[in-house]
Amino acid sequence: MPVITTVPTENTASTSEWMCAVVKGYPYVMRNSDNPEERFGVPFDTPLFHWYDEGDRNRQLKAWCKETFDIDADLVAKATEQADRAQETFENQLQLRGRQVLENVHEDGGYAAVIASRPYHNDPLVNHGLPKLFSERSIPVLTPDAVPGVCNVDLSNSRIDIVNNYHARMLSCAVIVASTPELELVQMGSFGCGHDAYLTDEIARMMGEMGSKVPMMIKLDESDVAGPMGIRVRSFIESVNRLARRSVPRAPGCTRSIRSTTRIRSSTPSATGTTRSRWSPTPPMRSAGS
Repeated sequence: MPVITTVPTENTASTSEWMCAVVKGYPYVMRNSDNPEERFGVPFDTPLFHWYDEGDRNRQLKAWCKETFDIDADLVAKATEQADRAQETFENQLQLRGRQVLENVHEDGGYAAVIASRPYHNDPLVNHGLPKLFSERSIPVLTPDAVPGVCNVDLSNSRIDIVNNYHARMLSCAVIVASTPELELVQMGSFGCGHDAYLTDEIARMMGEMGSKVPMMIKLDESDVAGPMGIRVRSFIESVNRLARRSVPRAPGCTRSIRSTTRIRSSTPSATGTTRSRWSPTPPMRSAGS
């Protein structure tokens, strides 16, 4: 399990090349807590890599594979090329699915929720089923890397140092959501990440300067009690619907907003693979806080 300190930037922020400190520390945590070699007899390597660009990655991988497994450099190069093609295919398909979701909600008069988070939040044990709370209410969910154009957003307006690709994705999503009627933003945080102390404020500031949308900020810990999180989600949805009722023109004789009454196609998968069911109205909430 490699320790990767730096990776090439995937966006317009040249400083976002550092890897998350928590992610870098995972291999050491696993070795010290589980000790696979001693407990299960499974070799557990933690090579240290510094991948400032693709050339660094290729050279270091070839050297480590040769030294550790005596694998020929040409074979490593072929494997790396295949991996790059597979990753590119995956990213293209994810972006395509994101565009399809956006087109669907635009046609239906609905919206999708962008969950601005980190890759480890894909784990249901970490996200506590937050994406499902939206999808079961017929609101599609997009991860940051599924948002079309997320890597091409101009982040020069940011007042903070963007130190890794995860932060850049979240800030880029904030910019895109603020200017896209069919999207709403939910920022998810875990483990008391120190960067969230200023990242959350910056997301709110950038969105506030661009429009009237207010993101939902939610911090998750080891507790798996779903009740409070469900209340937060329902309140956020009601807030979005109330804002839509004030801002969307109504047809003559219509008493409800277009967004909150439109039915969404049944059995349409979101970009996260979750199937959207037929629309059902959100029960009224007394509190509209997010």
